Amino acid sequence: FQAAATMLVWLLAIPLVLVGAAVAFVAALLVALYFYHLRLHSAHVAGAEKAAAAAPKWEAKRLQSDALAYHTVCNFRDVSALRVDDPKVQDDEGRCPSLKAGVLFRCGVPTSASAKDIVDMQDGVGIQTWVDLRGVDEVVKDKLDWRQKKHEGIHSSGEPQAGEPWGRRYVHVGVFPGKVAIAAIATPLELAGLAVLGLTGKKDVAREKGMALFGRLAGGAGLRGFYTILLDCGKKELARVLRVLLAAPTPIAFHCTAGKDRTGCVAMIVMLLCGATSEQVIETYAMSERLITAEAETAIRGIAAAGFPEEFLFGTPPEVMEYTLTWFHKRFGTVEAYCLDHLGLSAEEVDGLRSKFSEPAQG
Repeated sequence: FQAAATMLVWLLAIPLVLVGAAVAFVAALLVALYFYHLRLHSAHVAGAEKAAAAAPKWEAKRLQSDALAYHTVCNFRDVSALRVDDPKVQDDEGRCPSLKAGVLFRCGVPTSASAKDIVDMQDGVGIQTWVDLRGVDEVVKDKLDWRQKKHEGIHSSGEPQAGEPWGRRYVHVGVFPGKVAIAAIATPLELAGLAVLGLTGKKDVAREKGMALFGRLAGGAGLRGFYTILLDCGKKELARVLRVLLAAPTPIAFHCTAGKDRTGCVAMIVMLLCGATSEQVIETYAMSERLITAEAETAIRGIAAAGFPEEFLFGTPPEVMEYTLTWFHKRFGTVEAYCLDHLGLSAEEVDGLRSKFSEPAQG
């Protein structure tokens, strides 16, 4: 009888111990998530929220359609361009003198490009490589024209193949640290809920909830918070982008959806590496909101959750890039230190980027 009682006690105790261990694990996980959330929120959101709250109300600035380089390609321009009325930099005026003209272009996704604009970009500008910075979901959902291929068909090296954009090389390097951005504004319980949805196979529901949480970032810290998260937590992806730009045949065009946020941050890094001033970086960033086409505006609204502020979707206020540059230099020091110490690029790679995209020093 005594042996049976002992066995019964053990049988009852084991589940209780396991339950207790599980509860302790969950509690520890929630505590860890809480401090992770505090760290991210403090590093990337708190200051940005204060700056956003103090900023003047954003008002859209749009150009007449005849001022656009292409009517069907959003925000297309040479990275060296500093003049809105000459996005393709047809002369030496109105461009950043430290950058080469005609080798590196930026734009929004060219999904709706007309046959005329395709011919001009292919034969006139001569684009040889397209670098897509959008996330996998954005690429897969894009069912038009040359993106009618599954994600498995996207490669990051090799010669142009059938089905690629107009016979040119296509490289996909997704730049969107969405999980980190969500962690900066979601509570530990919200993060745990998203994890449970993912583990139980409800990825679509998790994606919708994640987008709604990202909308909270958009409405609070806004573009300032997004850019600081992108530059600090998307280092692996940004390093890949810079290495692709270094290796790819020119002229190169890189793009996200609107060609202003992810594209703008990559352009910022390249411009700083090539000797552009902060004022020139701010000027070229601020041009984007004036170069968004009506077709692009419809596409942007289609992928964003309801409630995203207009400024977040379409705006490029100069004070946002001014804040970003101040934060960037305070956080990383120089752009060289950022590339070498934080992105993991070699000195040879940094020199190669400068040589490829900057004008030789005079004198």
